[in-house]
Amino acid sequence: EEEEEEEEEEEEEEEEEEEEEEQQQQQQQQHTSTYHLICAYMQQQVEAEIINLT
Repeated sequence: EEEEEEEEEEEEEEEEEEEEEEQQQQQQQQHTSTYHLICAYMQQQVEAEIINLT
């Protein structure tokens, strides 16, 4: 019986670790897409400035 309980606990721990990893990956993707949006915005600003200067 004790062995079965230990196995269940280990499985639960593994699942929790996997969930944490998934959350971290999702956060990473959010950061990346935010970064891309900022880059695109900055590029537009620069292009607008260039158009104003010419």
